[in-house]
Amino acid sequence: QKQLRYINERHAHYFSTPKTEAGIRTIYIDPFLISELQTWKARQQADEDSAGDGYVYNYRCTAPEDKDRLVCQSKGLPAEKLKRELLICTKENGSVVTPDVARWHLRQAGLNSHSFRHTQATILIENGAAPKGVAGRLGHSSVAITQDLYAHDTSQLRQGTAAVFASAVERDAHS
Repeated sequence: QKQLRYINERHAHYFSTPKTEAGIRTIYIDPFLISELQTWKARQQADEDSAGDGYVYNYRCTAPEDKDRLVCQSKGLPAEKLKRELLICTKENGSVVTPDVARWHLRQAGLNSHSFRHTQATILIENGAAPKGVAGRLGHSSVAITQDLYAHDTSQLRQGTAAVFASAVERDAHS
């Protein structure tokens, strides 16, 4: 529903809608990920309890002159014209891990922010997920985009394709 973007002209981060309509979607997640997110939420709460008023809350500004700007401040400070945003990517003190910082850490590991999308698409397709479902999960309006850009020709896919062909030929030979 929303993303965090840095606006150069304003020298600040702002909450905005995704680039396309397809980017606004519901993503179904498995029980393991739900459990991991619940564990992380409990950790965030423990960090907040331990930091007290020094814990940083992340807000979206609601004032018309600076609508949707990210404001990070200690939770004990007044929060007029601010709406708290509960974010997943936070530091131990509660402040947001911005997309720029996340990208920097990924680059240090030889990755980029799209590496996870490529890996997820490939794993899903290798394991028989319907291409339309994969496209929907990634927020693509077209299956062709998913298959052309995100699904990589892996040895597992090549072996699977060979196995399907062999099975079809064998079935036809016995009919």
